[in-house]
Amino acid sequence: MLIFIFFHTVNLISPMKKLKPFIFLFSLISLLNSCKQDNKIPSDGGSDNSSLANKMEVIPNQFILVFKNDFILPTSLKINKANTRAEIALINEGYRKENIFKIDELLLSYGIDPSSVIDYYTDAISGVSLRVTEEKLSALRYDKNVSFVEQDKTITLPNDVVESIDGGDLRAQSTPCGITNAGGSADGSASTKWIWIVDTGIDLTHPDLNVETNSAYAKSL
Repeated sequence: MLIFIFFHTVNLISPMKKLKPFIFLFSLISLLNSCKQDNKIPSDGGSDNSSLANKMEVIPNQFILVFKNDFILPTSLKINKANTRAEIALINEGYRKENIFKIDELLLSYGIDPSSVIDYYTDAISGVSLRVTEEKLSALRYDKNVSFVEQDKTITLPNDVVESIDGGDLRAQSTPCGITNAGGSADGSASTKWIWIVDTGIDLTHPDLNVETNSAYAKSL
């Protein structure tokens, strides 16, 4: 139907525009064909999520609890105004202890001994993994401060086979042209040139970073 319409349209328009319907039609066919190619699933080598799910094994009486941020704020989201890396680490350790104390208080209020905790999660999220019966966990599961509860599982990854590579086909190493053009192999310790790195910004209080802010080489624009 589309082709019939386009042919009749060509007869009604000026000669200069006769090719436009054909170009549009060709583009449309190419687009549809590419979509079909994208939707094809490889017969082998692709990820098989169903097979991975079959390798999950539930750990009896072991659960993961994650709390809401408005109840226990993770350490990474708390404001840390320390100036040195050592001070940042010390303050963050204090935050972790506060979070653990608050978690233990909540567990005790539901009759769950903190000794049942396997791991505390206090940095990126606030939560715990613990060994407890479903009966004891049932009430805590619906606490307003609990974000979600999941049954803990073990996952066994499939054995991937790495094909051997014939050493004769390997290419020799070479220095990329960008390094050569920038004088990367030269000694630049005596250079007076400046190199500016433009960045949208970093977390100045991140515990994994030692950010130099008092140097003439650090500018905030």
